Amino acid sequence: MGNDKGRTPTIWDRCDDGSQQRVGFAATIGLPADEHCPIDGFDIEIGAGVAVTPIRPTDDAIAVALVTPAADHAVARNGIPLPVGLHPLRHADRLDVGDRTYWLSGQKGVEETEYDPDVHGEDVYCMLTKARLAPGQSIKICPGREGRECGVIYKSAAWDMFMESGTPTKCPNCGYHSGEAEWEPPQPKPRRTLDGLLPD
Repeated sequence: MGNDKGRTPTIWDRCDDGSQQRVGFAATIGLPADEHCPIDGFDIEIGAGVAVTPIRPTDDAIAVALVTPAADHAVARNGIPLPVGLHPLRHADRLDVGDRTYWLSGQKGVEETEYDPDVHGEDVYCMLTKARLAPGQSIKICPGREGRECGVIYKSAAWDMFMESGTPTKCPNCGYHSGEAEWEPPQPKPRRTLDGLLPD
């Protein structure tokens, strides 16, 4: 996934009715092994569950999972059982906790900051207005699309007017726009039964 700077971790949970629930989190969240929707984002008394904590992105990891002795080998990441301890989590990782399946996503957000020639380079222009940026000016940096980093700089006012409008403009560099569908976990495959495999 490349640099995950600016990503907001989100936990996805499939409810009994088949709907997806997602919870963005900036602090530790408990994932139970046996309860149903909704996730209680503040319940860390998780028994055989797992605690997930967001971290400053490092080598594509955007969170860590803490597996306690009560949950030893009852938790799997992408199908591989996890022993007691801390384990890095990345975008699109699947966590199986008891009978529950969770997914982790890290949607990259638009970075808002002030233009600094030492950080962003000198003689930088707004992608939309083509106006030269002044030090200290409010800017927004395009996050790119799934699988494609961008980093093009816009004046904040220009971004808000053109990219966040009712009919958003696409970034000329990468095609990102604010209404673009976000990543979602894959749909579960229908279970095959023995009767379905046997000839009539």
